[in-house]
Amino acid sequence: MPTARIFPPLKLLEDVAQRLPDETFSALLKMVHRHSVTGEGVALTDLSGAIAAADAIDEVPGLSITDRYVLVTAPFFTGSRPGSSDYLSRVSVAFARAASTGSDSPVVLRGFEDDAEGDVDGSVSAGGPVPPHPIFGALPYPGVPWADASVPNKAQAIIADLIDRHRALVLYLHLSAWRPSAFPSAAAARQLKERVEQMLDDGLEATHNEKLVAKLRRREAGARINAEEERRRRERPQLWRYIFVALDALVALCLADLAGHKRALQEHESWPALPPSTPAKDGGEKKQTSATTGHSSAEPDPTRPVDAPLRPEAVAAVYLLNPYSLLACMGQSTVLFGHAAAVSSLWLAMSGRRFASIFALALATYLDLYPAVLVIPCALLLRAKASNTDRGVWQAVTSASILLAVFVGCLVALSRDLAGSWDFLDATYGVILFVSDLTPNIGLYWYFFIEIFDEFRTFFLLVFQMFVVVFAVPLTIRFSEHPLFIAQVILMIVATFKSYPSVADVSLYLPFMAMHQELFKYRSPFLAGTLLLYATVLLPLFGGLWTRSSSGNANFFYAATLVAALAQVVLAVDAVRAMARREWDRLHPALRQTRVELVHA
Repeated sequence: MPTARIFPPLKLLEDVAQRLPDETFSALLKMVHRHSVTGEGVALTDLSGAIAAADAIDEVPGLSITDRYVLVTAPFFTGSRPGSSDYLSRVSVAFARAASTGSDSPVVLRGFEDDAEGDVDGSVSAGGPVPPHPIFGALPYPGVPWADASVPNKAQAIIADLIDRHRALVLYLHLSAWRPSAFPSAAAARQLKERVEQMLDDGLEATHNEKLVAKLRRREAGARINAEEERRRRERPQLWRYIFVALDALVALCLADLAGHKRALQEHESWPALPPSTPAKDGGEKKQTSATTGHSSAEPDPTRPVDAPLRPEAVAAVYLLNPYSLLACMGQSTVLFGHAAAVSSLWLAMSGRRFASIFALALATYLDLYPAVLVIPCALLLRAKASNTDRGVWQAVTSASILLAVFVGCLVALSRDLAGSWDFLDATYGVILFVSDLTPNIGLYWYFFIEIFDEFRTFFLLVFQMFVVVFAVPLTIRFSEHPLFIAQVILMIVATFKSYPSVADVSLYLPFMAMHQELFKYRSPFLAGTLLLYATVLLPLFGGLWTRSSSGNANFFYAATLVAALAQVVLAVDAVRAMARREWDRLHPALRQTRVELVHA
């Protein structure tokens, strides 16, 4: 319970004692302590330690309220933690008896120095030798009484006992100022206190070294176990590493087929021609035009851009050979399983296999949640492939979303049946959605939610997670005829704003950028490319400076993650701007600009 640590004044206790003469001093303190608790669960004072001291001296008769007040307000009684042993009670009772009798003789603490025997007089005499404690007798090592392995946790028990004795000695010295006759010689008091402090220092150092040795031994044992496992792993067939190579090959094949489909669509793309009597924007003489094409039958439309033919093998090579994909494969990242399922869903949707496509997308969603947004391009691809295209865009998206929810629900129910409970949801999807693990990564969440106040966490968590979904709606409205472009931008947004991104997410949208090479002439890639290059270099550099050499801090690494996020945002915005510009040129022939382009065969 929080406490203001306000101790009641002596005058208050004297007034209460006059009104309740039959109550003990301990009962009076309990009454004050009970009334100090406010309705909000905050105590003005915490008298638990003082009550323990008052209970110990209640048996001593003849003490005034002032004497009892001095005893219970001594160190280690007014704090929030009461004494953990009876040493403090022994000291307070000894001084209480001396005060009640008015004796000026030294305060004798029987049994304080030798608890094992119990009958040895442990009084502190002026100038006399300090009797040794029996535990500090025969020591396995000179000056280090902590290495006796025959008694479990013996060192910790001795240190705890010495701490209690040291607290009692500090209390003894404090009360001796109240009764100066308690210690005839201050040197004897300091000698005893310094001896206990030296034992504490030796014990803590020895225990620390013992823990360090044990830690090194555990590390050596772990290294031996790891070496043995590594030897066994090398002896058995290494089939696991080839799974990731096969996943990358599967993704590359699907991307190549998608690129071939994209090339076919681009070849049959409709470009309205110039009106019959409208010249090109750059001027020139009017020519006799054909009513069907809108331009001279002898030459092509000069305002239509000439695009180099798309090569599917080049798209596959962009995925297989880019450094981010190579890092993910060599690191054996399990994100590749979700990527393979997501790209397979797009490929199956392109082929018109509705249930197979949505089930593959359900597998990707089951693994990572965020691929669920790809239901929009999948639905658009399925709608374009279907013979009956009377259904609207949003009807197709809604139908595919319902089917996706059914498949994902079946997979989650199967997981619940295998796990035996729903606890796995909190450890999987709960971590993704609520970002409970703030381990540093290349994303935006971890540093932000470490620094933010808890009362704002829910709001900003909702805002961050909405970024992944909210942009899919305007993209669908504006570019519904280009589902693969929608998939590219969605993958960019997911790689930027997902809670735990990786370099594998960057590697997935790069081949989609290569798939839309007709947009290159509309883009300005210098800024985005430079930022992405800087982030690629700075992330491992600043991460090493922070976690390995301790030359940097978290701000360095998070600054690099901000550069990476900015680079991806600029890439996405530039891609959307380029596609919007190309669509404007395509649909507005009278406003096209004549372009001079070099086409490499």
